[in-house]
Amino acid sequence: MFLNRSGFEVFPETRRVWEETRTGDREEKEVARSASMRMDEVDEGLLNHAGNMLECMKTRKRPACDIEDGLRSSATCLLGVVALRTRRGSSSTR
Repeated sequence: MFLNRSGFEVFPETRRVWEETRTGDREEKEVARSASMRMDEVDEGLLNHAGNMLECMKTRKRPACDIEDGLRSSATCLLGVVALRTRRGSSSTR
């Protein structure tokens, strides 16, 4: 999945299968396990987010996406980036 402020795109996981060709030979192909998806930006989310923050500063109400919600929604992705960059996963040993 690729995600940024302008939308997102999902690239499906693929698997390898062997198929017979018309000549009777076997050929290896990669087949998608699911459909790909794409969504482009449909509204001005950043302006809505900033407006909500300013409103909450005035009224002292809880924002639509509080810092705890943001942490919970991004922590797994951030840990994945750290594991990828350090080339260490949960199954690696020293």
